[in-house]
Amino acid sequence: MGLNLNRSAEILSAPPLQDQILARVDSLSHLPTTPTVALKFIELGNDPEVDHGDYAAVISADASLSAELLKLANSPWFGIRNKVTSIKNAVKLLGLPAIRTLAISHCLTGVYSELRIDRTESKAFWQVALCKAVAAKQFASQWDDGPSEEAFLAGMLQDLAIPVMYAVAKEQQIAILLDPANDWRTQLRRERAAFQMDHTEVGHLLAERLRLPAPFADAISFHHNYDGLGDLVARDGLRDAVYAASLFPHALVHWNRKDADEFGGFLHEHTQPTPVEIGTFLAGVQTEFDQLFGYFEDGQPPEARLPELFTATD
Repeated sequence: MGLNLNRSAEILSAPPLQDQILARVDSLSHLPTTPTVALKFIELGNDPEVDHGDYAAVISADASLSAELLKLANSPWFGIRNKVTSIKNAVKLLGLPAIRTLAISHCLTGVYSELRIDRTESKAFWQVALCKAVAAKQFASQWDDGPSEEAFLAGMLQDLAIPVMYAVAKEQQIAILLDPANDWRTQLRRERAAFQMDHTEVGHLLAERLRLPAPFADAISFHHNYDGLGDLVARDGLRDAVYAASLFPHALVHWNRKDADEFGGFLHEHTQPTPVEIGTFLAGVQTEFDQLFGYFEDGQPPEARLPELFTATD
C-alpha cells in the first residue's frame, strides 16, 4: 500500500489531542434553555401543588423542545387518532418520566449535533446515558426520600465528555471503549495516555462550559471518585446513586468483570439493612430502560440486556 503523503502531513501538522479536545469544549454552546428545563422539572417534582399545566409552561419556553414533544406525542407508539396539538395534552399523554427523559435527551442531542456525531453514533451514546440514568434513579429510590429525579439527571450527564473525546479521535476512543479488559480505572489511565486527560477531567471542563450547577457538575467531575463525591454531594442517596451508575458499562456491549464485581458488592453494602439482590435490581433497571427506550424508538426494544451482560462477565 502506498503512503499517502498528504495524509501524513495532516497528521504531523495536527495539534495534540489534548489541544483538540480543549478546542472542542470551547466551541460548544452554553445551551442555556434545555438544561434549565430539566432542572426546573426537578424543582417542580418537589412541589406537591403543581399540575400538568405547570410542566407544559416550562416546556413551552423552549420552541425546539416543544416541537419534539408534539412529534413524539403524535408518533405511532401512542396510536392517537386525533392529532395532539396542545403541549399540556402531550404532557398528560406521555407522562412525566418520558417528558423528563425527552428534555435531557434534547440537551444531549444538541451537544452531539455540534460535535457532528452521526445518528447511529449518537444513538449508541444516548443508550448508555439513558441506562446509567435509570440505574442511578433506581438506586436512589432505595431511600424513602431518595433524590430519584436528581439522580436520573446526574446519571444521564455523567459521561458527557466521552462523545467529545470520540469526536476528536474516534479510533483511539473506540479502542478504549470496546476493550472488555478495561475496568473503569484502566479506562481512565488509557484515556490519559492518549489524550493527557481522562473523561472526568474533560467532563469538569464541559460542566463549566455548559454552566451546569452543583450537584450535577460534581457528579460529572467525580462520578468515578467516591471519596470526592462524599466531600461534594451532601445527600448520601445521590452520592451512592451516582457512583453505582458509574460502575455500569461505558458501552452496552460488555461489562468488565472487575466493574461488575464492584457494582455487586456496592449494591450489597449500600442497600442496608436489607440488601437488594443483583438480579432484582438489574431487572428493574431493564424494565424502565425498555419502557423509556420504546417511546423514542417506536416500540423497538434495545439490544442491550443488562442481566446478560452482567452474567456474561463470568
